Amino acid sequence: MTEQLEKAGLFNADKVEDKLGIYAIEPLSKDKTPVLMIHGLNSSPLIWRRLSWAIYNDPVLSARYQVWHAFYPSGPPPFFNAMRLRQRTDELLQLISPDLQANAANNMVLIGHSMGGIISKTYVQNTGNILWDKTFYRPAAELRVGDETRQTLEDIFIFAARPYVKTVIFIDTPHRGAAMADGWIGRIAWG
Repeated sequence: MTEQLEKAGLFNADKVEDKLGIYAIEPLSKDKTPVLMIHGLNSSPLIWRRLSWAIYNDPVLSARYQVWHAFYPSGPPPFFNAMRLRQRTDELLQLISPDLQANAANNMVLIGHSMGGIISKTYVQNTGNILWDKTFYRPAAELRVGDETRQTLEDIFIFAARPYVKTVIFIDTPHRGAAMADGWIGRIAWG
């Protein structure tokens, strides 16, 4: 089942789109620090099972941290997925702490593997118009699209660091791109 979920997420994202979200292993707590784990390309939250078990089997860690897993179909572009996961995280923290004053809403730890690291990086960066200007030749206000589409595009390409993230751990994250993208696999994938 896991392999089907991962392959569908990469090659048939629409088949697992309804599973996109942030999942908690235990009941949500406003007092425990969230550890949000974000998987990479052609993967799923199951890559985090041993780390999750290690946290829950340690009485000191399990008393302090709550484990959350992100799932996203990895076929769509990373910045699109990043926008959607940031939105889901914001909504979840608002649910836990409407005034955003609780520990959980101010001390998140992110762990991102591979492309999950690229997504994690969007939680702690202020892009200004850098990504927008590299992608589009005109400002958002000049695009001939509806307001909802314009707002979605701005949310994908213009984002601000989330103040609730205090620590980010990157595992095998291709911060400067991946060599595979320039090879035959990348040429096939990006046409």
